[in-house]
Amino acid sequence: MEIKAVTEANLKELQAISIATFIDAFGAVNTPEDMEAYIRESRSLESLRKQLNADSEFYFLKVDDQTIGYLKINYGLSQTEPHLTNCLEVQQVYIIKEYQNKGLGKLLLDKAIQRGINKGLDYIWLGVWQYNKDAIRFYERLGFSSFGEHSFILGGDHQTDILMKKPLEQNKDQLVLR
Repeated sequence: MEIKAVTEANLKELQAISIATFIDAFGAVNTPEDMEAYIRESRSLESLRKQLNADSEFYFLKVDDQTIGYLKINYGLSQTEPHLTNCLEVQQVYIIKEYQNKGLGKLLLDKAIQRGINKGLDYIWLGVWQYNKDAIRFYERLGFSSFGEHSFILGGDHQTDILMKKPLEQNKDQLVLR
């Protein structure tokens, strides 16, 4: 198992897993029109190319050279809440269905924590859909706490994400810094 940085050469692979995991996670609870619009806007190769910049990083989670998940983190003005300072946003963390509930999402979050510590940041944060109770409980078990909410627009549907954060200071001795 390895976590590998995504480069521009991997954009088609990133596009494929990001679309598949997003549909698996949210396709059954949103209209096909909203899903198609969101995917067209945020998961096109051009959009992903723009997202892969100095203030955003993508990582693949691979098992036996198969990509089974990915992580997207944002810094500075690339964050969806750019007024937050000295932190990083975990914007996307997805694992394909067959590999969920095996502790692999935590591996990707540990990578985000590691990046935040290496950059000397105070905390990491994320937004999670208010109706995704399993994800909220997962993040709470990992030490995240709610600190607000923001809108997430999926196609034409305005949804609410709960904002959750985790201080990084408490994790500094738990991770090997690379």
